[in-house]
Amino acid sequence: MVLVDFHTHSATCNNSKIIAVKSLDVAKENQIGQSGLYTIGLHPWESDRLNLQDFIKKIQGCLKLDSIIGLGEVGLDKLRGGSLEIQREILIKQISLAYKVQKPVVVHCVKAWNELLEIKKTFSDDIPWAVHGFNGNFQLAEQLVDAGFYLSVGPTLLRSNSKIRSSIGQLPLDKLFFETDDSNISIESIFNEGSSLLKQSLSTIAEQLYKNFALFFGKQILIRS
Repeated sequence: MVLVDFHTHSATCNNSKIIAVKSLDVAKENQIGQSGLYTIGLHPWESDRLNLQDFIKKIQGCLKLDSIIGLGEVGLDKLRGGSLEIQREILIKQISLAYKVQKPVVVHCVKAWNELLEIKKTFSDDIPWAVHGFNGNFQLAEQLVDAGFYLSVGPTLLRSNSKIRSSIGQLPLDKLFFETDDSNISIESIFNEGSSLLKQSLSTIAEQLYKNFALFFGKQILIRS
């Protein structure tokens, strides 16, 4: 049984029973290793950097590397970063680069769901998108899934008052991922909690989420195997 940590900022895992995808800010491109799986992008919190064009060029180069299996995390955040107009422009530029090399997109979104959905409509369904760290209600989840998003759930699943605890049972398993993000919580803990809340065996959940992982990253995983 293999557990997939869809999105983490921790060091890549040496455990053969865990597949971890490490998310890197483009400024940390020197951390890209020969082994391991990575996504790379310019986080919306960093959208007020002065040398944005340089970072976009770096992302363009990094996305061509076999070690980089996707773009992310990128997105929109109304609480932090540059203006929403600037964030939107940067997001569209980065996603356009991902489409050129046919690599999937991992999204960070805070209070900008309508704007994100509008951007998604302007792109084809040729490559998959996922919202990481999802902690919304079922209505929002349904809207995102209907628009073609996968949803990745993180440590908030362990919080008794989180929205995702009450909505996860209604999420389609074939659109779900688990992640550790930037926490110290183990992916095993999140899988165990998810298994309990979903009322399905750990092996069943792990198998389905691995299938999702292989489908989401597709040929990128074949290249790395």
